[in-house]
Amino acid sequence: MKKFINIIELMDHFGLKSDPFGKPLKEEIYRSKNYLKSLDLVSGWLYRGEMGAIVGPPGAGKTTLINDLTEHAGKTHDLTLVHVGHPGRREVYFACVYDALQPMLAESGIVFKRSNQIRFAQLREWLYSMKGRHVGLVLDEAHRYRSEFMRGMKEFSEAAYAERVDLLGVLFVGWRGFLDNCARYAPDIYRRLRTGRKVIDAQELMASSAREYIAHRTSAAGNGRLFEEKAKNAIAALARTPIDINTECWDALDVAFSNGSKTVKLEHVAANHSLEEMKAALGLTLEQVAERTSYQKTTVHSVLKGNYCGRNEAEGQVRDVLLDALGGTEKAKKRSA
Repeated sequence: MKKFINIIELMDHFGLKSDPFGKPLKEEIYRSKNYLKSLDLVSGWLYRGEMGAIVGPPGAGKTTLINDLTEHAGKTHDLTLVHVGHPGRREVYFACVYDALQPMLAESGIVFKRSNQIRFAQLREWLYSMKGRHVGLVLDEAHRYRSEFMRGMKEFSEAAYAERVDLLGVLFVGWRGFLDNCARYAPDIYRRLRTGRKVIDAQELMASSAREYIAHRTSAAGNGRLFEEKAKNAIAALARTPIDINTECWDALDVAFSNGSKTVKLEHVAANHSLEEMKAALGLTLEQVAERTSYQKTTVHSVLKGNYCGRNEAEGQVRDVLLDALGGTEKAKKRSA
């Protein structure tokens, strides 16, 4: 079992005044420029009555993005978000959309009828009666939607388009599997999302913000130079969610502490990963790695799998190629023998 290093000793060693990667206070929460641009972008989609999607695996930051969007939409646009939840339901039916909207309409004395066609007419009349009030539907766990729901959503969107109801936007939130289900059950909606570039990958958004996030958190903890730039680049490549970023940072800090280093370097980050893990995180093929060394693909493959029994030079070349790529430095030159 891995030995845990005393956090007090670790903070003293690196000159930190607080826990750099624990749960931040409200005033310490960091939002990158790209993150804020994404909030503006999604708010604009919903305000104009368009459809959009936020996709990503569990822990990718989708919930945080939606929570921020709820607050952001009311400030920058005259937009009210309605969250469509369905906890514990195995099969999600389209009726839950109208169930979520019902409390808002009830304030005006409107009760939805049983027919979806009549319900939409009621919703349209209510939106226009509210003198241009804009509403955004946030459909959570969209990867669970199947044929009945997506067919209902297709009819709903077609009716909105035909009636020129641009006061109601729709945002799907879920795993990437939602896009596969959408392409299968509602290809029109899928094409609209894809061709209009109305899909935001929460995982990629977090990865692009990782370097800024690390700099912000370490500065707030009292040591903004704790991580070297190459180390930040490596963590951004290896980690895909906020939880992963924090884990990578702590693991690298443990290695740096054990080595007596006062800063976290690229090699400290890489020490927690195998060559195969680094290759996979970088998205490199076997051919791409091999062409940057002086060895054949079979040799490189053996090195990556840990089965190579030859000279250490081959492993050293492969490691150098991967470290160069992780650190964001020149990595395309083929090495000479």
